Amino acid sequence: MAEEEENNTSPNQEKDYLTDIIEESGDVVFASSNVLLKIEKRELHSRAKWISVLILFVAMSGFLNGLDYASPDSGLIRPDEFVYALTAGAPENSAIFSGTVLDDNGNPMENVSINIQWQQNNTWLSKQIPVDENGFFEQENLTPALTRVDVIKDGPEYKDVLTVPVLLSPPALFEPYGFTEINFIFPSENEFESSECEAGEGNCTIRYVDLRDELKEDPLMDNRAAGLYVMVGFFFMGIATISFIFVGLAFRTQMIAFVRGAALMAFFSMGHYYMACLFGLFALALTFAVPKQNPLLQD
Repeated sequence: MAEEEENNTSPNQEKDYLTDIIEESGDVVFASSNVLLKIEKRELHSRAKWISVLILFVAMSGFLNGLDYASPDSGLIRPDEFVYALTAGAPENSAIFSGTVLDDNGNPMENVSINIQWQQNNTWLSKQIPVDENGFFEQENLTPALTRVDVIKDGPEYKDVLTVPVLLSPPALFEPYGFTEINFIFPSENEFESSECEAGEGNCTIRYVDLRDELKEDPLMDNRAAGLYVMVGFFFMGIATISFIFVGLAFRTQMIAFVRGAALMAFFSMGHYYMACLFGLFALALTFAVPKQNPLLQD
């Protein structure tokens, strides 16, 4: 019965009870703990905006860098220079050289041989490469380098020699070997007849067509290596474009994180433009020096 009486307490009785407590305790006082509430301001700091301008400059340089790579016939760095730089650290005996010898009409030649020479540790090395009846040849265990290739044809009266510079490709990515495939077009009889004898001799039994001076700035190389060079250019242009997009998102969302991402992308788009790389790294470091904007809410 006692429980039923307690449960039957009316709301008015509870209200009277709370009123008695307030009257006995006196005035009700509300006090603060002196805690300041900080709300992050969603607006880019003026310093971050100036850094974004620097990033745009670096990203533009990165895009021009990619355009340089994507234009193999012009620019500061050409495919042969790019591949030649990679041969400096390539392991020995890691190049495979193959191709076909064709006459001036495009038919495979037989009874020809290939002599290849390259410099290694200040010593000139050479190797004879046989050519089969279909004009095909292949040689393994060569050292990636800029080489001299002599394509030799033994005739009844003369020995005709075509001399060209060839750049042997180094291994790429995770490949253990670098592959170089080149098809040689052997000059016609008329070209050899008009060529001069070696050392100015009047009558000679060896006739040369030497293209080393003509191809000095553009040695023969594998077309796939040149294609990889162009792909690197499009990669740099893509990274620079992402940097532009991140800068736009930074101004749209007022978030410093996009500014840092833009600086990082701009840095990786630079390639061989070392000074612009330093600008990109400098811009990335500056983003961490931008102060946070936290206005205080207080009485």
